[in-house]
Amino acid sequence: MQQTRITRRSILASAVTLVAGATLATAQTEQWTFEVGQLVSHRDQPCLAMVLHRTRTSRGDEVYGIRRLNDNASVRDLQIMVCALVPVADHEAEAMAEAEAALNWLPKTA
Repeated sequence: MQQTRITRRSILASAVTLVAGATLATAQTEQWTFEVGQLVSHRDQPCLAMVLHRTRTSRGDEVYGIRRLNDNASVRDLQIMVCALVPVADHEAEAMAEAEAALNWLPKTA
């Protein structure tokens, strides 16, 4: 029986082939609710934000990393579950920004 010599190069080539195949299969089969760069808002209050990245939990739930576009936001980068987000059309973005600015002028309650 002929033995195949195992070298570092053959191991690396096999690993690259496996990773490339897994990445291609994952990219083709995964479907996301929002795209990276898409404008979104919170479902309960105006919060104009942009999707920066996305990931899935071990249970398969979508989690989105968003950046709030309001300059006065104390916390700009957030991680939010997909169930709390709604899409914002480009023509609605200006109205969302105005609504958010109006909320910032309201007096704070203790």
